[in-house]
Amino acid sequence: MTTSASSPPMYRPDRAALLFIAPCDDPLDDAVVLLREAARLSAEAGLQVELRPWSLREGGRPFLMLTVRADGAPLEA
Repeated sequence: MTTSASSPPMYRPDRAALLFIAPCDDPLDDAVVLLREAARLSAEAGLQVELRPWSLREGGRPFLMLTVRADGAPLEA
């Protein structure tokens, strides 16, 4: 899994998005499994879903970031 040094989207009250971040050192960790299942169920429900790797800095601890939107607006910040 690759990581990105880019910042996660900041919360903006004018955009209805949910953002979940979990450490992904181990792909079988409960938090990672839960995020993957949440992404699958959200997509099946017709919501916009983005699940991608992220880290605070290049080569830093890897995290998995899930963004879910229900209002039809773009996922990017």
